[in-house]
Amino acid sequence: MMTKIRPRRSIGTPLAPALLLTALALAGCAGADDQAGSESATSTGDGTSSVSASSTSGGSSSGSSSSGSSTSAASTSASSSTSAASETSSSTGDGTTSTTGGSACVEPPFDPDPLGPQAAMCVSDAECADGDSCFNVPLLGGLCGECKTDADCPAGGCTPPDVLNGRGAVCNTGKPGGGCETDAACNSTCHNICAEVLDATPILVISTCSACQTSADCESGWVCAPDIDLDNFTGINECVPPGSLALGASCSLAGDGADACASGICGDASIMGIIKVGVCSECASDADCAPGELCTDASVDPNDNTLIPGTCG
Repeated sequence: MMTKIRPRRSIGTPLAPALLLTALALAGCAGADDQAGSESATSTGDGTSSVSASSTSGGSSSGSSSSGSSTSAASTSASSSTSAASETSSSTGDGTTSTTGGSACVEPPFDPDPLGPQAAMCVSDAECADGDSCFNVPLLGGLCGECKTDADCPAGGCTPPDVLNGRGAVCNTGKPGGGCETDAACNSTCHNICAEVLDATPILVISTCSACQTSADCESGWVCAPDIDLDNFTGINECVPPGSLALGASCSLAGDGADACASGICGDASIMGIIKVGVCSECASDADCAPGELCTDASVDPNDNTLIPGTCG
């Protein structure tokens, strides 16, 4: 579904993943006393991130986002988001394909914008070189980058810092998988919805230009599924046929997300009790297994970020 790319340049010192894990652990402790409402980080025009309360994660996020590659065990085509086979098609002259007699939406081969460069940590804009600004991330501090909000990027949206790898924020051109705050930042014909793909509240909520936020955005009967890239702390939502995702593929924990899995089950995997991702699994609880068997919960391999499905045994 997504093609892995390398950073365009390397400057400064990466933010140690251990620092993120420490922050997540602290956030987990603080979150233990939280009520039903949750908090989400939202970039503001002055380079800081405000935290607003919300009780659900549905809809287009006002938080920050990023673009990158997928590590899901199974994925759909990277070159298009296709809701159904069309009967006839014709070129529109801009590289996309319009259809009649059907509702397929076909785009050129997936060519995402580059990820942000590795960046120096900062407290204020004055500490950043080459006209860059300081994007402040809750619990972690700031990273120098090209932008703070979509308003800084006239050609598309602002992909915020990759806190796992210490990459700074960068302007994108609104391609599929590009970071965004609103739909207006998305310039793709088929991926024109700014959708939440990864919730790391209260650090960041990652939103990218995607094909869907929920299955209501897809062709009737198809399911909206995230393709999560934990290596680059990003992802993209695509419309997929029901039952098309193999064990170990990422899936949505909300609504009808489990319908995308061949097993019909979307297990809950957690990182430090803060970042939750869905994984197509054999089971989500012991009740899904045969008598006498127990369910091993879905998880994320800490060594390579591989999604591990829940299994009975």
